[in-house]
Amino acid sequence: MDVKEREPATLLRLTDGNTVLNDHADDAGLCAVCGSAWPCDTTLLAGDLR
Repeated sequence: MDVKEREPATLLRLTDGNTVLNDHADDAGLCAVCGSAWPCDTTLLAGDLR
């Protein structure tokens, strides 16, 4: 499916998921945002939104 054909809600979920994945990055084995072991739960959930 082409991105242009996706519903706005799907695009919003893609954007939010990608933003979280960019922010919650691996920082020497810990999440750069929340400090949990990486990948943190937020990163795992965001991966499901992509």
